[in-house]
Amino acid sequence: MQKMTNHNDTSYHIQNSFFMNSECDKDKMNIALELLVEKH
Repeated sequence: MQKMTNHNDTSYHIQNSFFMNSECDKDKMNIALELLVEKH
């Protein structure tokens, strides 16, 4: 679980960015998280 810390931090920041841009647009957030996972 500790190895996932960096990945979780990045996901957290991406979620914050999307929430700031459009609070209700969960689809964009989900797409961003999927792309993030693919890169790892």
